[in-house]
Amino acid sequence: DEIKQLKSEKELNEKKQNEEISKINNENLILKQQLIDIQSKNQINEDKKEKDCNNQLSQSKYSKSYTF
Repeated sequence: DEIKQLKSEKELNEKKQNEEISKINNENLILKQQLIDIQSKNQINEDKKEKDCNNQLSQSKYSKSYTF
C-alpha cells in the first residue's frame, strides 16, 4: 500500500513538473515574440532616422548648391 502511495505521489509530482515546464515554455514563447516585435520596431525607427538624416543631408546639399 505504501508503494502505491509513493507511486501516486511520484506521478502527481511529475504531472506538476510537466505543467510547470509547459507554463514556462509558453511564457518563453510569449517573451520571444515580444522581443521580435521590439526588435522590429527598433529597426523601423533606425531606418526612419537614417532616412530623415539622408533627407536633411540632401536638402543641405541642395540649399548650398542653390545659393552658389
